[in-house]
Amino acid sequence: MYLRYFHNTIILEIRCPTLQHEEKIKFISKQNASNSSNVIAILLGDNYKKLAERLSLLDQSLSNEYQSDIMIFHTSYPYSSDISSIINSTKRRVIFHNVDREFSSFPLRFDPYSTDPTWSKRGKWNYHHMIRFWFKLIFEIPEIQHYEYIMRLDDDSKLLGTWMNVFRIMRERNAVYFANSKSSDSENGLPGTMKLKDICLNYLKTIKMNTSSNIETKLEGAFSQNSVTTYYNNFEIVNIQFFRQPGVRHWIEMIDETHGIYKYRWGDAILRYILLIIFAEPNQILHREAFNLQYCHPC
Repeated sequence: MYLRYFHNTIILEIRCPTLQHEEKIKFISKQNASNSSNVIAILLGDNYKKLAERLSLLDQSLSNEYQSDIMIFHTSYPYSSDISSIINSTKRRVIFHNVDREFSSFPLRFDPYSTDPTWSKRGKWNYHHMIRFWFKLIFEIPEIQHYEYIMRLDDDSKLLGTWMNVFRIMRERNAVYFANSKSSDSENGLPGTMKLKDICLNYLKTIKMNTSSNIETKLEGAFSQNSVTTYYNNFEIVNIQFFRQPGVRHWIEMIDETHGIYKYRWGDAILRYILLIIFAEPNQILHREAFNLQYCHPC
């Protein structure tokens, strides 16, 4: 492992001795290289130019003195001009992180060759990999774990107007989640969606979870006859340690082992909403609309 310099960027190269391990290159900008406790995470497709424009606007909108790092998750290896366009668009520290491995892995005992998805977008399993990444894998990335909060933004999301320091608000209120507006997924559009209800209710019985706070009732309320409530989570802020605590991780692993993400396209939005019903108290969840914060997706 060694460092070398590339224009205004430190390039950390990790070269593995065998083909059994992937070679990763991380680009870390030198700009505002602080020990931030917050990170803005973006899973990028291939539109670097458009993202650069959005990051410039993000600097103007988010009032936290550029103290949040930006971590760009990407597959393949971007051109140097693309890296420069991102780094030069923001005053924040930028980290590029390759996720080729995460986007080629599957849950244990799932056979992607003999199984066909009920819903596809951008390839046979690409969208399902994206769901699993935001639901599970992001919390397993070592570079993420030293942060306190992650703000997720899709690469076609935009903060509008002026936002106060939402990370500080979460810290002051001991919040574990900052939610976007609510939405829903239906069985008609995504066959297999309603299978999630029985799995979650059976899970509560299996672990004999304390239901004094009416968890089971609230879980029932999330499901109608044919749909389930979600948070529209192309924007969200999560407390990392909350999502890494043993009980939460146990539930995440249980969901992963059902293969429901790949068989029925259970979305990370649905799974996030249900997870919070089970493990979080209402006063631990803040809502974007309650703070009158303006947001656009896609835009």
